[in-house]
Amino acid sequence: MDSFQVIYRPFFTACLWIISVGCCCQGVTRGNGHHRASGNEVRQLQLPLQGVYESISATDNYKPRLDQIAAGGFKVVLNYSLPGKVGAAIAPLLAYADYANLKGLSVIWAMKNHQWWDGTYSTDSITKLVNILKNHPATWGYYVADDDQNMIASKVISYSNIIRAADPNPRHPRLTAENTGLFNDGTMQSLEPANDYIAYWRYGIGKYATLEELFVAEDNSYNLIFEWVKTTKKPFVLVMQANNVEACYPRLKSRYSHWPTAKEMTDLRNHMLTIAKAKDISVPLILWYSYFDIMRVNPAAWDTLKQAAFSPLPY
Repeated sequence: MDSFQVIYRPFFTACLWIISVGCCCQGVTRGNGHHRASGNEVRQLQLPLQGVYESISATDNYKPRLDQIAAGGFKVVLNYSLPGKVGAAIAPLLAYADYANLKGLSVIWAMKNHQWWDGTYSTDSITKLVNILKNHPATWGYYVADDDQNMIASKVISYSNIIRAADPNPRHPRLTAENTGLFNDGTMQSLEPANDYIAYWRYGIGKYATLEELFVAEDNSYNLIFEWVKTTKKPFVLVMQANNVEACYPRLKSRYSHWPTAKEMTDLRNHMLTIAKAKDISVPLILWYSYFDIMRVNPAAWDTLKQAAFSPLPY
């Protein structure tokens, strides 16, 4: 090796390394005009994790339902019926979690009824249950309150802190879910300390004649909610509509009630995600409401939901 190589080869090697790192970080354009996304861009282009609301006891025939959910590509199940209540048999709960885990599904435990937070269940009994659930590999987290006008924020926060004390694992987040009305009256904001993730119900299909009318009427509310979420610096979970509200819950009348089309669900999801992206809000999870409504009222809508949930992102 001559003296030129000895002196300058390390310099040229370092320059090539810097150039290659710069290309990886910034993304480069290939000769065919296609953009090779950087690592951050790839993450932005990925769909959020997709999950569904479910409601079935751990002593019922849940396996075919978990099979169907997993086969549909969903990864998270929020089961309204589990764990049920303090004192419920543990073996069926763990069997359900075992099978969910086998199918590649994570479970959000729905510990959200008022008995959990109003003092009906003791701190010791809640802690004992969480100490069991936290060690199961299927556990995604805990759903500690749900869209309830009668919630007492201070009690929900205290209860949520019992869960966090028993399970301090940041990979097992706590969340509550509220709607626009609960934001407007301040409940959603008051419950923020109870949450590791902020969840928001985004319904509206069937409320107006078109989605465009919905957006005109309610975009101001969306933006106010998203601006507040940004101040929390917490991840955001979207709860999206997959059902015909009036068909599933006849007391909830809707002038333009119908089963959502795949395009409507996709367009509403994309509208929400576009607002979140513009405000630099992380949306790691979308939960669709609900698998159990679809199965009991209109099973054909399952294919429509799958099409919408896994449709391409708008950006």
